[in-house]
Amino acid sequence: MARRDFKGLERRRMRAVRLFEEGETQATVAHRLGVSRTTAMRWAEAWERNGAEGLRGAGRAGRKPRLSTEQLDEIEQALLEGPRALGYVTELWTLPRVAELIRRMTGERYHPGHVWRLLRGLGWSLQRPTTRAQERDEEAIQQWAKATWPAVKKTPGGGARRSSSSTRAGSPSDRRSGGRGRRAGKRRSWKNLSVIGALAYRARSPKRDRVFLMTHPGAIRSPEVVRFLQHLRRHIRGPVVLFWDGLNAHRSLYTRAYLEAESSWLQVHRLPAYAPELNPVEGLWAWLKGTATVNLCPDTLAPVRRQLRLGRRRLGRRPDLLRAFVHKAGLSFD
Repeated sequence: MARRDFKGLERRRMRAVRLFEEGETQATVAHRLGVSRTTAMRWAEAWERNGAEGLRGAGRAGRKPRLSTEQLDEIEQALLEGPRALGYVTELWTLPRVAELIRRMTGERYHPGHVWRLLRGLGWSLQRPTTRAQERDEEAIQQWAKATWPAVKKTPGGGARRSSSSTRAGSPSDRRSGGRGRRAGKRRSWKNLSVIGALAYRARSPKRDRVFLMTHPGAIRSPEVVRFLQHLRRHIRGPVVLFWDGLNAHRSLYTRAYLEAESSWLQVHRLPAYAPELNPVEGLWAWLKGTATVNLCPDTLAPVRRQLRLGRRRLGRRPDLLRAFVHKAGLSFD
């Protein structure tokens, strides 16, 4: 919202004072200054009662703030100390908690809905907490990113392709608009379509990066994982370094037997546990859900497969986006 020019408004009222002193009528003042006749009449009454001082501005519009600048500074300092300092168990500020903080510090009672305006004035914004598993090993994750990845990405040879694999089941959520009072509905199918995906990177040739997808009705198991690896082998020649997560199908005896038999060209490394942010394929899933299959509510799985194929083709023409998935994961090929 733009700030009002209080000085300019006061200068206009002073011009009205001069016109009244010259004997001009209220209608003339309203016409020359571009205001309504009601405003000109109110100015004339104030001028007759108190002269020019009656039309000087108050310097602001609206009700005076209930909290002073000093009080707002104290509240912000308390916010920075965190909710635990106020006796709460969790480190999460909510609007009711902030309203309670203001009441304790100043005695002023604010509705939680109005608290948000104060927070915006202080430069605070909505922050959604990041959900992370308690089983995460932060030291192992840091070690992988700083030591394991830089060492592995250089082997075998600078032109080796790197890829990741993961699965997702189910259908993406959708949002629809409708007329007021009309609820947008959708029919739900309990059929699931699982997807195995891989991003294949050639370190020094970004234009040759590729996307591989394979769909499967139902859950992904070891035979599907092996079939996908065979699919990669048909399309990728030369050695491959494969990074993937700890999915049960990745660690089964069936999969391990295949990996041992194909160790001449396939080298596998497991990503740290509970660290999806290190997997570039997570960016692929987010893009497919938010772009390729967004608002898709089909009656069968065929349209989902078709949209996934179209999405893969679009990504194939966007090597910059494929590299962005890697950079988002905090990795690089430099």
